[in-house]
Amino acid sequence: MGGIAVYRAEVSALSDPALFEAGMERVPESRREKVTRYRFEEGRMQSLGAGLLLSAALRERGIDGRLARVAEGPWGKPYLPEHPEIHFSISHAGKWALCAVGDRPMGCDVERIGRGMEKMAERYFHPEELAYLKAFGGEEDAPWQRAFTRIWTRKESYVKMTGRGIGEAIGGFSVMADPPGRRYDEGPGEDGEYCFCVCGEWEEKAPPEWRDVGMEELIL
Repeated sequence: MGGIAVYRAEVSALSDPALFEAGMERVPESRREKVTRYRFEEGRMQSLGAGLLLSAALRERGIDGRLARVAEGPWGKPYLPEHPEIHFSISHAGKWALCAVGDRPMGCDVERIGRGMEKMAERYFHPEELAYLKAFGGEEDAPWQRAFTRIWTRKESYVKMTGRGIGEAIGGFSVMADPPGRRYDEGPGEDGEYCFCVCGEWEEKAPPEWRDVGMEELIL
C-alpha cells in the first residue's frame, strides 16, 4: 500500500467506559501510558483515539498495532524502529483524532478554530502570512480566526514532517504556497469548528486519501 492515507475519527464515543477500556486493550503499552498521563477525560479520549487510528492503519499493512514499538527522534518525532518503511504522524484536538500513515515522511495537524490571537500571529507568522491575515479583519472576526487556524495547521504539519517540531523558527518560512518538494492537503471538506492539514511529498495526481472512521468500528 503506497502513498499517504489520513484517518480521522470523532472520539466522543470513548466517553462510554466499556468502549474506552476495550480500546485500551487494542493499543500498545506505550500508548496506554500516554493516555493515562492526561489529567482530563477529553485528553485521554483524544490520545486513545489517535492510538486506535494508528493501530488500525498498521493492521491494514499487516502489522499488529498492539505490539508495534514506537520510538522518538531527537526532537520528539515518533517512528517505528522495526518498520522504517512506514512513516506516520498523529494529532488530536477537541472531538477529533487524526493519523496519517504512508511510505514517506509526512506531518498532520488538527486544530480547533477560535483560539488565535494577533500577538501570536505577530510572534510566529511570516510577513507574507501576516499580510494575508489582514484581509480578514482582526482576531474578533470569525474569518480571521479560520484563516489563522489554517496557517497554524500548515505550520504544525510542516515542522512535524521535518521532525524538528514546533521549536523550529516557524516565523522564518511562509506556508502561503507549497514548500519545495512538498505539498499541503487540507482534506475533502471543512468542519465548521476545526481545520485539518497534512504536509508531505506526493504527485499531484495521487494526493493523500482521507478516510473518516467510526470509533466503534476500530474497537468492536
